[in-house]
Amino acid sequence: MIFVKKQNNNTKNDFWIGFSDLMTGLMLVFIVLSLTFMAIAKQKLDENQKKQDKIIKILQDELGSNGVALDVDNEKGTISVAQDILFEQKKSTLSPNGKVFIKLFSTILDTKIFNNSETANLIDYIHIEGYASREGSENENFIYGFNRAKNVWLNMTHNKLYNKDIMKRKLNIVSRGEIEANQSIDDSKDRKVVFRFEFDDSIYKNLLGISK
Repeated sequence: MIFVKKQNNNTKNDFWIGFSDLMTGLMLVFIVLSLTFMAIAKQKLDENQKKQDKIIKILQDELGSNGVALDVDNEKGTISVAQDILFEQKKSTLSPNGKVFIKLFSTILDTKIFNNSETANLIDYIHIEGYASREGSENENFIYGFNRAKNVWLNMTHNKLYNKDIMKRKLNIVSRGEIEANQSIDDSKDRKVVFRFEFDDSIYKNLLGISK
């Protein structure tokens, strides 16, 4: 009598079943970690948003009472002080009204924002953007924009401030030149500065393990 050994496929099937169970388990772990990550991120973002809203509210209340409006861009995470500080043609020195506004604005930042570490740390930079009208060459207007922003910076940091060092670290000078000027006419409103707030984004970098 001849005996034929029957091939047993159980071992192979058991291997693939075990491997499939392992991959399913790893996927579940990944899903749980992802959901946890998103929950932590959302909580921290909500906390930061509340602080940003607080800053906007302070600026709206303090500047609004003086007729100054804010332009809030939630997508970019920035707010701009829509205040035209007029300069004379081919001049970079502040007008008398401009100096009055700068003193008001720097005092609000000093006493209402930078005097509190919680709100101060939420702001990475305040960009002082200098602009020029279309008159003159592109290079000249870039220089005018830079000098106007620089003179605003000098006025802000020379005022009597309790948190001058913080102010200097946060302020950043930028020239926009004539890039956004009315190209049809030489408009005096284009000779201005805009203050653009850049908020802290360390929430993303901390969660992703990226150093600032």
